[in-house]
Amino acid sequence: MINTFNKGDLLIDLQAGEVGLLMHRYDIIKRPQNPVWAWEILWCGYKLADIFRIQAFTESGMTNMVISGRMEHCKANDNLGV
Repeated sequence: MINTFNKGDLLIDLQAGEVGLLMHRYDIIKRPQNPVWAWEILWCGYKLADIFRIQAFTESGMTNMVISGRMEHCKANDNLGV
């Protein structure tokens, strides 16, 4: 199972009960021949301090958390009936 993440998708942290909005994808290594993609995520939830609301996760880490059941990935258009 390979997840395709897109701007506007949501990640739901099932253990922490937080919801994250995928905002921006970027290459943390900045080497075109071997990129390592990461996402800037805006987290929402009452438990978070303001300084932790924007965090970066690697795409491979996000994929592993979805596969393991730690997080759920909701595509931006999942509930639009498209």
